Amino acid sequence: MMRIENVYILAGGESRRMGRDKLFLPFDDGTLLERCISTCRRNFAHTKVVARETRKFRSLEIPVIIDYPGVAGPLAGILAALHDCHEACFITAADLSDLDSEIISELIENYKGEEFLGLKEKETVQPLCGIYSPASFDKLLKAAGNADYRIYESIMHLDYRLLPVGRSVWRNINTPQDLVR
Repeated sequence: MMRIENVYILAGGESRRMGRDKLFLPFDDGTLLERCISTCRRNFAHTKVVARETRKFRSLEIPVIIDYPGVAGPLAGILAALHDCHEACFITAADLSDLDSEIISELIENYKGEEFLGLKEKETVQPLCGIYSPASFDKLLKAAGNADYRIYESIMHLDYRLLPVGRSVWRNINTPQDLVR
């Protein structure tokens, strides 16, 4: 089994559909972002947040890196993480409310050096939760250079593998209705 020590939590969204910053909304025993950080810290030695700016994360006492310049959307965060970490790392969106240590452990145990190892539920793929290899950087940067910021399509150009999961692990919190369980 390959050792994965670094996790990058993508926290650069604008929360337009929520109407306010969803990452700092109460969720479980803290905020949505604190829940994600806590879950990830159980599996990784080093945790960083990736965002467009650092100011709103000061109270977390966690390293924050800035999105990759000249790139939009989640791909900017993924590229920033890969640029920062020169080994395979786990990258996840901060708003995946059902992410748990068990599914993270399953990914780590099954990682065999692919450029991307992700999850598949039925016919749905979640590109914002998986292990990325630094070997994927150039291909993802090329996609960004072509202004193709769609993560799923970019992953299709990588050496990737998807683990089937029998339960939803990526309920994104985007609207007030999504907070209702």
